Amino acid sequence: MQGTMRLATRVARTQSRTFATEQQLKMRIVGTTNIAKITKSMKMVSAAKLRGDQQRLAAAKPFAAWTTGITGETRELEFVDNVDDFPEKNLLVVMSTDKGLCGGVNTILSRNVRTLIAQLDKAGKSYKIFVCGDKGRAQLRRQYGEHFIGTATERVMPYSFDLASNIATDLESGEYEAVHLLYNKFKSAIQYLPSVQTIKPLLDPTDEFLYPFELEPENDPET
Repeated sequence: MQGTMRLATRVARTQSRTFATEQQLKMRIVGTTNIAKITKSMKMVSAAKLRGDQQRLAAAKPFAAWTTGITGETRELEFVDNVDDFPEKNLLVVMSTDKGLCGGVNTILSRNVRTLIAQLDKAGKSYKIFVCGDKGRAQLRRQYGEHFIGTATERVMPYSFDLASNIATDLESGEYEAVHLLYNKFKSAIQYLPSVQTIKPLLDPTDEFLYPFELEPENDPET
């Protein structure tokens, strides 16, 4: 008899834990509705930010088109099968984000950077690393920390010319035969292409890129 009563008690407790009351269901519905409203607001804010970034990107492209004469065409990192065209001394500038919640954007870029570094190691070519963005710094420092020459994190959006100038000043402190910009090229809101652009010094005064410019001597008293 006592065993039957204990079994009935356990069944009653199980049922009370399994089936929600009407008040609990109402609270859950209200909570889910509030979360949906917050999520919708976050989507609207993100869409507005994305539109602003796309407009700034479109406006910057004509302004930066002339740099193609220095960097050459952009190459996708996953299709860089070898580093035969890389010089002996290289600087890798990795441009990641400071925050997460953007899928595998930073992880994919870091993976491609590791593949490129492995090729440089195999070819016996030296390299230093400068990382923009806290995510890239965290993903690469443990393995390649001894190659780091600096980082730029907690950057204020949108990026400015002052930020670019400060980073360029830091990069000028070393002697490199080429600077490789490693970044995610925007293709769509859900697709980015890990890419590389290479900047090499203009040592040939007859280079076609210099035709539109006039170079003044270093001892010019007017400078």
